[in-house]
Amino acid sequence: MPHIHPVPVEESTGAVKDLYEEMKAARGNVPNLFQLLGYSPKILGPAIALANFAGSSDSRVPANLKQLAYLATSRLNYCLYCLERHAVAGAKAGLTAGQIELILDPTQPDLLDSPLFDAREKLIIQYSLELTINAGVEDATAAALKEVFDDEEFLELTFVIATASMFNRLAGGLAVELEPEYIRPA
Repeated sequence: MPHIHPVPVEESTGAVKDLYEEMKAARGNVPNLFQLLGYSPKILGPAIALANFAGSSDSRVPANLKQLAYLATSRLNYCLYCLERHAVAGAKAGLTAGQIELILDPTQPDLLDSPLFDAREKLIIQYSLELTINAGVEDATAAALKEVFDDEEFLELTFVIATASMFNRLAGGLAVELEPEYIRPA
């Protein structure tokens, strides 16, 4: 049960209702996490913009790599809500079923050892790990990233990882409940 009550779509008014309508038009619904943010349009509006960028295919970094960064970060932060929702988004963006299952499997100790990820994907996983755990990056990792990604792409990856950590903490701190359609059979 969430720590605060959501602001349901049907009970929203004013700027929050407008933001919900925009989100419904773009995504088809208003996820539970955003209904918990519905107390403040000053928080909800920027949160929607951040989420839209993280999920957008309109950027320099391909959507599948952004979803990989988001999922790797959510795995490190143990955010079940974000993992399950972004597993679906990751599949739509082109991550394989094997990659997603490996990310979702808490018994798998290290994604970096898996042959399911290529060198570029492993570099993103490593960067997600360092930035999430240390709030920084080793010089060697940064240098390796800069060999593969230009400055704008480096920024985008950093932004997605930071955004994922923020949403992980919002979901955990508010105890957001996963929508029934995202719950996988046991």
